[in-house]
Amino acid sequence: MPFRGKIGGLVLLWLVAWATFGQAPGQPAAIGSADPAAKINISLVRFIIDDSVYNWRDPAAMPEREANGLSHPAMVASFLDFRPGDQLAEADLRRRAGAAEARLAGSGCFYAPSVLVLPSNRDPQARLVVISLREGFRWRFGGGNAFGLVGLDNFGGLRRSWRLYAGANLAGAEYADGLLFGLPLEAAGSALYSNSLLGGLLPFHRFEAEASLAWRPHPDWRLGINLDARYMDLLPDQPAAAWFPAGSWLSPGLAATLAARFRFPGQAFSLNLAGNGSAGLSLAAWPVAAELDWLAAVQAQASGRLAAIVGNEFFALALQASAGWSAGSLPLNRRFDLASTADAAVRSALSFSQASPDRFLLANIELRGPALRFFIPPFFNTYLKLFLFADLALAERQTLDPAALPEALRLNAAPETAGAYFLEAFGGGLRFGFDAPVNTHFTLHAGVNRSGVWGIGLVGSGGFD
Repeated sequence: MPFRGKIGGLVLLWLVAWATFGQAPGQPAAIGSADPAAKINISLVRFIIDDSVYNWRDPAAMPEREANGLSHPAMVASFLDFRPGDQLAEADLRRRAGAAEARLAGSGCFYAPSVLVLPSNRDPQARLVVISLREGFRWRFGGGNAFGLVGLDNFGGLRRSWRLYAGANLAGAEYADGLLFGLPLEAAGSALYSNSLLGGLLPFHRFEAEASLAWRPHPDWRLGINLDARYMDLLPDQPAAAWFPAGSWLSPGLAATLAARFRFPGQAFSLNLAGNGSAGLSLAAWPVAAELDWLAAVQAQASGRLAAIVGNEFFALALQASAGWSAGSLPLNRRFDLASTADAAVRSALSFSQASPDRFLLANIELRGPALRFFIPPFFNTYLKLFLFADLALAERQTLDPAALPEALRLNAAPETAGAYFLEAFGGGLRFGFDAPVNTHFTLHAGVNRSGVWGIGLVGSGGFD
């Protein structure tokens, strides 16, 4: 009898397991043994935002935000490249879910985003996607040597943001709407004033205004157009007057822009590719005068960047190629900058005469180590990360003669041939900062060139990606 009791218990357990996980003849195999190429259907996307739950079943009807909620479901959905009703291979859906989780985490608007693909209780060929997250810290603070910054992300819960700058050498505002009219459109505008009254080789007052509109055909792709106007007033008695004479400079511009990112996750290593570019026309108005030939002052300009990062949580190899081209010699407020651009520079001491070429090719190579993470109360999720780098650049200056500059502005200059020169830097650095909720990042680097000239810099960036 005891033996028959054990047999009966095993039979009952088997029946329960079969009823839960088994399959009837003719049904598709369970998830673990499914044909990876077989199509499955997304029956439901469920958003769990703090204590609010939204079920998205109809791709044409997004659930409305609850009265006590912050982020709209449409805002979260703007980071997805799938929707209810889509038919995808199981592996493809899981890859897209992982990419969506990375986008939500990278937005800085949420804590601990999670995107899970679950089987349906009713249909073995259907899947439920559950997206759970908590509202993040949306305020942003920062500043520089004589200015402060305050801003807010996810303003109104609809992917909007604003920034205010105030100080002795920078003032202005920026605003962006990443979900214009509820569509995959991004609109942004800014108006900034800056000066060099606290120091610098070129004393100036500068005003810049910019407006842009972009379309996102995919969460990782952007096609847009930028319209800007740059005005600079160069003050007299400055050492670079032979190149940039005192007076008022005006340069409106119009450019088409594009940006894209591709993610290839793997078990041992992952590969991320990212790129952006712009091409357009600008009015290269050297000191504004009544006799200026405005048509002749129009110039073409283009720039681009491509980055590839392969690695895992321990080590990564990061490669970036950048290029800039102009049809003629650019005015000061439109020249390329190889010295202080945050993530696309030659990180050694550059001569003033060679830091802003008219054309360039630049390669940045980094070997990045693992991140050391620790928590500093009350809310600083801190990280430290070491890296080694090599920067190589081929640049050209078209018309400006370095011999016209004083010797101090030609210090550390590399040899030139017909205005072309080669720049390099080799060194290392430390990236540090605070992840969510603070979302502030810095890079400290030191590099040396082939002449033994060192350069040290600190920028407010976490590196190119």
